[in-house]
Parts: sequence; structure tokens; C-alpha cells
Amino acid sequence: MPETGWWRSRRPAGGWWDLPAWQLAAVSAVLGLALTAGAVTAAGPWDSGQRTAERARAAHGERGGGERHGGGLPGQPGGGVAPQATAVLAALDATAGSAPPPTATGLGDALTPLLDDPALGSRSSVAVADALTGRIVHGTRRNAPVVPASTIKIATAVAALSALGPDHRLTTEVVTGGGGEGDGKGGDGKGGDGTEEAGGKDAGEDGKSAARKRAAAGDGTIVLVGGGDPTLTARAARGPGNPASLRDLADRTARALKEKDTRAVRLAYDTSRWSGKARHSIGVNENIAPVVPLSTDMGRLDDSVRGPAPRSADPARDAAGTFAGLLRERGITVSGKPRQATAGAGAERLAAVRSMPVAALVERALTNSDNDIAEALARETAVAAGVPASFSGAGRAVRDRLAGLDLPLRGARFADGSGLDRDDRLTAALLAQLLVRSADPARPELRPVLTGLPVAGFSGTLRGRYTDASAGTGMVRAKTGTLTGVNTLAGTVVDADGRLLSFAFVTNGSTDPHGAQTALDRLASALANCGCR
Repeated sequence: MPETGWWRSRRPAGGWWDLPAWQLAAVSAVLGLALTAGAVTAAGPWDSGQRTAERARAAHGERGGGERHGGGLPGQPGGGVAPQATAVLAALDATAGSAPPPTATGLGDALTPLLDDPALGSRSSVAVADALTGRIVHGTRRNAPVVPASTIKIATAVAALSALGPDHRLTTEVVTGGGGEGDGKGGDGKGGDGTEEAGGKDAGEDGKSAARKRAAAGDGTIVLVGGGDPTLTARAARGPGNPASLRDLADRTARALKEKDTRAVRLAYDTSRWSGKARHSIGVNENIAPVVPLSTDMGRLDDSVRGPAPRSADPARDAAGTFAGLLRERGITVSGKPRQATAGAGAERLAAVRSMPVAALVERALTNSDNDIAEALARETAVAAGVPASFSGAGRAVRDRLAGLDLPLRGARFADGSGLDRDDRLTAALLAQLLVRSADPARPELRPVLTGLPVAGFSGTLRGRYTDASAGTGMVRAKTGTLTGVNTLAGTVVDADGRLLSFAFVTNGSTDPHGAQTALDRLASALANCGCR
């Protein structure tokens, strides 16, 4: 059903909001990134994540640039040239601080009739904030703790970026020796391709040689140490984002062993980086693998890269088994089956690979609502805080990080990092303020939270939502959340006057999931379609 109401008249005909859908997409891709002039300048790691091409066009002013969705290619029927991104950036730069904010009365008039939709059930919460000032300009039960479902990933992402930094990478390594009392933690060297040569970040050739000479010391055991990378892949063809490769790690390990003239080893694997139970409280489920710091392809047993899939019951053991096979293919004899062990405190690194940056992991977690990445980010936030990297420890670490950002945490509970746990609690006000913090030019490290939000009608979990006739199509960027009886939507939108708003719409107790989802989309579209003064 199309949106109705007096606020539709806020947009006169013939403006940029009446452009074809593919043009709206190009405008939206940049609006979601160019929050203010300062935000553009300090936007952080633009080279990572899901929308590299859009950002490249924004940065370089590529003539005829812009992302196309649903239309033909230039020179083909339905094709054309998208507007230049730099022009859109200039327009927003000129109005971001001067566009008038909406009023509480105007927003109430626009949103209240839509909140009466019976599909939303009896417990709906709303918060709309001015992203420039941080002020909540409209709220309905905004401070009531509610089950957030997957919108809790926004909190997880903010905490992880704050704790680790957007450029941090997670290291999977192979070391010599096993059975010691080491902490199992990999290093964090620097590398532009997500990998690292044998020997570690600071080792020169002499250091590498010394490490390799000790490769076969002791009982000839080498240890595959999980570093918390949820995107480590064992596949021949890498997926989006150029994730770290177990095959590359096997290449480097075999080369290091051969340089020592070592052709036979025993293999152990170390998962001591994280602690506590591995199985999520939801139980065996195709939406998430056991939460362990060593796995390949998120424990998926098919060739998928996102969405539900059959999962391994023991991803760490399976990853070690795969690694043993890869070593054998490279001329290294591996005796017996891999066993679980803890790398010794004095173990020397043979080889390592590193994940894509945390910024890219955050974007992927939000765009695709990836539960495995979200749980890994929560655990790594705990590692950074020096607390047990368990479900409970991660929850405490996330909360502590958010407290340091002066966020409204009363009533909040972080039972997990993904939102699958029904014991999670957030408020609509907290969700809206998390997005305000992410838009703050003074906090460029948080920008991947915004660049990772799906674009309405075009990407991620919003690809199949909104229609060409909806005012929200291409204008709304938001994280979705769905559990039985729970529907949520939290994100950003530029209103008709050019003001950037953050919003959170949450309903608990709905019995019509499709109707509730549609009602939330109408609420977001209403924000896009009015100045609400």
C-alpha cells in the first residue's frame, strides 16, 4: 500500500526525489556516506567493504559515475548515465548544516497514524534523532527495553570498531610445538592483502630463518592457532572482500618446513583464544555455526557465503582436518589426526594469514546480517578488553565500550552479539543514538557502521523490500531485525529538507511478520518523504 498523508506534499514534483530508481540509488549511496562535510573528510577506511565502487566515484568525481540498479547498461535500452557523485556531495555539503530539523509535532503528525497499524502489535517503540545535534526529536516508548533481534548488530559493530579500530586484522597462524600453556593469540601484523609472510610482523629474514630452524623441535608438532577470523576460507575461489585463505597458510607453512628440510609433522589445533560454550543458546541452527575462533567458511557445509546453510558441528576440528589435507598436497606428511592443544608460550611462528580489516567485517555483518561475523566481533571486543571471550564476557565488554561513548544504556542487556538470543534488550533511543555516534565527524572510526547499512530496495537484507513507488526506496539505509513476534528497523534517512536523521522502529509481540515489516518500511518512508515541521 502506498504511503498516504499530508506530509507527502512536502516534496514538490520535479525534484531529484522524482528521479528514476537507478538515479535514486546513486544519490542514496552517496548520501548515506556524506553525512556532513567533516564526515566526508574523515570517513575512515573507504577502501573496504561492500560498496568500493560507489566510494571510488565519490572520491574521484568519475564522470558518468554512479551505481546502477535495475536499469540497462549505457548504450542499451533503459540505460543511461548516473549523476556525478561529486555533484551530490556538493549539494549535501551545502545543506547538511543549514537544512531545518523536523519538529516533534510534525514527526508525530506523520508517524502516529502509521503506528496505529494493527500489524505492529501492542508493543511498539520509536525514536527519531537529529544526526547533526544528537537530539531525540520524536519518541514513543523510546526508553522501554525491547527485544532488538538483529539490530543489536549495530551495537556490536560500534563496540568492536571502538575497541579494535577499523584497520585491525585478525591473525590465523601456525606455530611450532604444542601442549604448552600459551594464550593462543595471534599477532596483528600489517599487510594490505589480508595475509602475512612466515616469520611474523617484525621479523626480518634472519628472524624468519631462526623460526624455521626450530620448526621441527620437540615432538615435531605444529599448531594451527585460531585467531578469531570468521571469514577464513578453505575454498579455491575467494569470496567478496578477499578473505584470508587457509590454502595460502598451507603454502607458507609447507615452504617454511621444507626450508628446514622437515617433511613430516604432527598437527594440533588451538582454540583457546575464546572461552565458554561454543553453541549458541538457539541450539543447532542453520543461521549460525558453533562460535569458535578457528573455522573455515563459517562452518558452512555447502558453497554459500551468506544466509542459512547446513553447518559443521565442530568447525575447528574440521578446519584442522582440511589444513592437514592441504599440507599433504604440498608434500608434507601429517601423522595421525589433528588433536586439540594449546600452543606453548615460547612457540615460534611459522606462517600466518590475516583477515580483511575490521571495518570490512563490520560492513559485511550489517549488510548481510551475518550472525557468525557479529559473534566474532563481540568476542574480539572481549579479547581487546582482557576479559573472557565468552558469550557473557563479550556482553560485558560490549556494554563497557558503549558506556565509554556516553550512550543511554539503562535497561540494555547483551546476551549475544548477533541478536539471535531473546534475552537481548535494547531501547529505541539507544539504537538511534548508536547511529548518531556513527555519524559524528569526530568519530571516523565508526563510519563503517553507516556504510554497512543496507540500502532500501537495492542491497543486503533490504534488497527485496520497498517498491519503486515508495519514498524510502534508495533513501533509507537501515539494519533489519526479525525473530518470531519481533520486527525491527534502525538506520538513517535524509528527509525532504535535506536533514540527516537516525531512527529506530521496534515492535515486539506482532503476529503478522510480513505486515509488521511493511508497516516499519512505511514509517521509514514517511521520514524520507517529509520535512515534518
